[in-house]
Amino acid sequence: MTLNVSLEKKEATCIARLLAKNGTRIVGWVYLWNTSELSLFWKDRKAETEFIDPPIHPETLTNAKGATPVEVMRFLDELPAVAPEGSISKP
Repeated sequence: MTLNVSLEKKEATCIARLLAKNGTRIVGWVYLWNTSELSLFWKDRKAETEFIDPPIHPETLTNAKGATPVEVMRFLDELPAVAPEGSISKP
């Protein structure tokens, strides 16, 4: 007997903020779905995104690769994981 299980996106959690050039303005968020997919939610898509805060855990990125569109993975891979001094990040 073969059982085909299809995971539907039912619940997501915000796991990171996307920051503008100055590192102090949020332009979007990264959400992790129950399916392991990563999605981007934009507050200001026209603003240039320069940083991600906090960095996404490597295991989360590995698990997301099969469920997340390639262009989203590329975008997240290219962002520096450390925001500049004076950003909204708290230690």
